[in-house]
Amino acid sequence: MAIYHLSAQVISRSAGRSAVAAAAYRAGEKLQDERLGQVHDFTRKQVADQFIMAPEHAPEWANDRQRLWNEVELAEKRKDAQLCREINVALPRELNDEQQLQLLKEYCQQQFVDCGMVADLSIHRNDPQNPHAHIMLTTRHVTADGFGQKNREWNNKELLHSWREQWAKHANRELERNGIHERIDHRSFQEQGIADRVPTIHEGPTVREMEKRGIATDRGELNRLAKEHNAIVVELQKYREMKEAKQERIEQPPAARKVIAAAEKVIGSTATIENINETHTKLKAEEEQLKIREMRNKERLEPFEMATGHFRSIDAWKQSLEGSSALKRAFDKQERDSFRSTEQLVKKAEEKLQALGFTSKEHFETRRLKVTQFAAQETAAIGEARKRINAERSVLDSAANVLKRV
Repeated sequence: MAIYHLSAQVISRSAGRSAVAAAAYRAGEKLQDERLGQVHDFTRKQVADQFIMAPEHAPEWANDRQRLWNEVELAEKRKDAQLCREINVALPRELNDEQQLQLLKEYCQQQFVDCGMVADLSIHRNDPQNPHAHIMLTTRHVTADGFGQKNREWNNKELLHSWREQWAKHANRELERNGIHERIDHRSFQEQGIADRVPTIHEGPTVREMEKRGIATDRGELNRLAKEHNAIVVELQKYREMKEAKQERIEQPPAARKVIAAAEKVIGSTATIENINETHTKLKAEEEQLKIREMRNKERLEPFEMATGHFRSIDAWKQSLEGSSALKRAFDKQERDSFRSTEQLVKKAEEKLQALGFTSKEHFETRRLKVTQFAAQETAAIGEARKRINAERSVLDSAANVLKRV
C-alpha cells in the first residue's frame, strides 16, 4: 500500500554542517566548499536522478550545484546561520519512475519554486521498497542579482503543515491520474478517526541498512508487527464489506441482480460503490491513454502528409522545367532566372524529403502503404475501445443507482 512520509529539517552552521557537503552527499557528486577549502566527494554513491529547479528570474548560476551552494554559504555571515532547509518525501511505490518524477516536479514547482526558492532535488532508489527524494531549499529570496533577504515566513509551522497536506494531495492526484486506487493521508490515524490501526515509526537510514543486511532491530520489529496488525484489520474490513454487498444482492429483485451481475463482470469483483468508483477511475485513465494513442497515430501520419505535398510540388516544378525552352533561356534573362529559381525549389523540396527519411518516391509509397494500413487499424481499435469504455460506464452507473437505492 502507498506510504505517506514527509519530514523536514534545517541544515545549520551551528551544528557544524555545510550546505555544500549536504548537496554533494544527496546528489552523489564531487563539490568543493570554497569557504572551508574542503572537497566533498560522494561520486561512488548511487543516485537515481538529481536536478535543480529555480525561479525564472534567478541568475544562471542557480542551476549550477557547485556555485549555488557556495553562494548560499557566502551569503551567510553568522556562525549559527541557517543555511538551507531539507524536505524528505517517500515516493509512492505504485507509480513508475517517470510518474514519480512528474509528481515531484509538479509539487516542488507549486510549493517552493513559485514562492521564490531554489530547489535541489535528488531521488534515491537503492532500496526498491523505499524510493524517496531529498529536496534542499534555499532560505533567502533569490533575485536576478543573487540572494536577498531571509524569508522568516518560510519557518512557520503552519506552512510546514500546508506542505505536508499538499504532498498528500499532489500524490493522490497522480495516483488517480494513473488509475491507481491507493491513496495516502498526511493525517495521523487519530486525526482520521481510525482507532483500530497501529502507526509505524520512522526507521531512518541506519536502521534500514541494518535490516537490509539481515540484522533485526527494535524499530524494524515494531514496524513489522504494526504492518501485520494493520494488514489483518484491512482484510477483515474488506471481508465485512464483501459479505454485506453479497447479502444486499441476495435481497435485490431479479432485474436489479442482473444489473449488479453485469457490473461485477466489468469490475472483476464484488459490486460496491467503492469498487465502482475505482473502476471508473481506471476507465478514465484508460481513456487518457487512448487520447495519447490517437495523438501518436496522427503524428505517425504527419511526415507522409508533408511528403505528399512535397512530391506534388516537385512534379509540378519538373513539368515546368521540361516545358522551358533552352533557346528561349539563351536569349531571355527572365526565363533563365525563372528556370534556376524552379531548380532551386526542386532541390530544396528533395532535401526536405531526405530529412523526412524518404530516398525516392517508390520508397515513400512502400512505407506510406504500410503506415496508413497500421494507422487505419489503430483508429479502428481506438474506436472499439471507446465504445467498450462507454458501455462499461453505463453498466457501472446503472449498478451504482441500484446500490444507492438499498
